Amino acid sequence: MYDLHCHILPGVDDGPPDWNAALEIARALVAEGVTHVAATPHGPGSTHSERYDPTHLRGLVVQLREHLQRAKISLQVVLGTEIVFDVGLVHQLQHGQLLPYGSSRAVLLESPSQIIATHLERAIFELQLAGYRVVLAHPERTRAFQDNPNLLVPLVERGVLIQVTAGSLAGFHGERLRHITTQLVCHNLAHLIASDTHTATGHRAPAFQAAVAYATILVGQNAVHQMTHLLPKSLLSDGPLPLLTPRTIETPKQRWWARK
Repeated sequence: MYDLHCHILPGVDDGPPDWNAALEIARALVAEGVTHVAATPHGPGSTHSERYDPTHLRGLVVQLREHLQRAKISLQVVLGTEIVFDVGLVHQLQHGQLLPYGSSRAVLLESPSQIIATHLERAIFELQLAGYRVVLAHPERTRAFQDNPNLLVPLVERGVLIQVTAGSLAGFHGERLRHITTQLVCHNLAHLIASDTHTATGHRAPAFQAAVAYATILVGQNAVHQMTHLLPKSLLSDGPLPLLTPRTIETPKQRWWARK
């Protein structure tokens, strides 16, 4: 499986502090069935970012691959960034100050807990206009989307890929987030499952097996394979992204009026 959101590089954000902790995360990922991982440190502007330097990050990925090889851990690594919503993102990407996924035109955009949806839409539109593909990370944690998940429908219709966190889907982050991610998966509003791993154990550890098992019950094995293999692989190679038509989530109030 592919995990396109993981904080595995040491000493750059709120992920592992050293190489031993980073390798423990790698072992935990492999134990969950992950074969390819994107190292996505927090970008500049994040309160969790301790050091964001593209040259330094590329060097860390090279070192990580060497550590994995010596430890005989079978895990492929590509570099990316969990990009903080801000002005000037296109300029920073075009000038190498921010990193997309590997050599692709795909970027991971953080969906913060508090944001005005129209501001986020504007940033996404500017990225797409510049030729970037946008993956929106964990919108289930964002208040605006919690209150109205249908705000994601026009974004998906414009080609935005929605990435939900495995722990949320598995219920490890509470029933509210599980309910929201369940709705997103069942209404074609979730395209990727990612771990957002920060530690090898605890509530920020990988939860792929539990998430995949639950998602398979919801939408079937083929759809889950699309979310964990086919779409992320195609995304990293700038390949085609066949997305199902999103469906509006009917609220309890709408269902009550429908009965009248």
